[in-house]
Amino acid sequence: MFQILSDLSPETRSHYCVIKSFELLYLTQIHCNIKDNKQGIQEGTADNIAKTAQDMRDYMLGHLSEKISINDLSQLFHRSPTSCKKCFRTYWGQSIHSWLLDRRMERAADLLEHSMLSILQIAQAISYEGTSQFNAAFKLKYGITPSQYRKNAGFR
Repeated sequence: MFQILSDLSPETRSHYCVIKSFELLYLTQIHCNIKDNKQGIQEGTADNIAKTAQDMRDYMLGHLSEKISINDLSQLFHRSPTSCKKCFRTYWGQSIHSWLLDRRMERAADLLEHSMLSILQIAQAISYEGTSQFNAAFKLKYGITPSQYRKNAGFR
C-alpha cells in the first residue's frame, strides 16, 4: 500500500489522505450510532428515562380514543420500539399495552357512571370500533359487562 502511495503525485496523495480521513470519520460515526442503538435505554440518564416515560403517558392519556402502537410512540419520541417499552416499564412498572388498556377501561367506567353516552359511543371514545371487543375487554377487567356496570352505578 505504501509503495502505491509513494508512486502517486503529492497532490493525488493529499487527496487520497483526505478521502480516507472522511471515510474513517464516517465509519466511526456509524459505529457509535450502532453502539448507542444497541445499548438503548442503558445510555439514557434516569432523568431522561423519567421524562420520556412521563411524556409517553401524557400523550397516551390525551389520545385514548385513538389507536396507538409502539411504532407510533417510537417515532414520536425518537426511540426504538424496544427502548420505548423498556423505558415505560422501568418507570411505570407495567407494559405500555397493559397500562393503556387499564386507562381506557377506567375512562370507560367513568363514562358509564357519569354520562348518558351509549355503550357504542363509550367504546369508540376509547378506540374500540364496536361493542363486542369492548364488552369482552371490560368484562375481563371488571368481571361484569358495561351494561351491568352502568346498572350497578345507578344509571339506566
